[in-house]
Amino acid sequence: MYNFIFYFVYKFRERRTGDLSDAKFTAGLGVLFTLIFHLLFIGSCFRYFLNYEEKFFDFTSNKQLNNIILVLIGISLIVFITLFYNKARTKRILAKYDERIYNIFSIKNVILFFAITFLPLIIGMYLVNHSSMILEN
Repeated sequence: MYNFIFYFVYKFRERRTGDLSDAKFTAGLGVLFTLIFHLLFIGSCFRYFLNYEEKFFDFTSNKQLNNIILVLIGISLIVFITLFYNKARTKRILAKYDERIYNIFSIKNVILFFAITFLPLIIGMYLVNHSSMILEN
């Protein structure tokens, strides 16, 4: 699933700019954002179905320190994704979805891309807005 997201964003960016290193970095960030949306969806399901009322990303009571920790986690995730999608892995993904036999920009694949990436985010926002914690306030 994440390889499909990587390939979709990679080919889209490659066709727009022609720069392969930029396409690889942008595709990695697309996968990272999709993964974050999926994790937030899981968190919103916990909040909705289990009435979990604690904040998910509250590491300390100090707001500035909490923001610094979140920025450091974000930077480390970007570095990890950049290293994870190295040249060898990118070549394997590109070989798997060969353009001669696989039309990446078909209607089905565009709908699949938006469903995988944004549908969990939309459902998660709905669940958070309708959780008992929000409705009690």
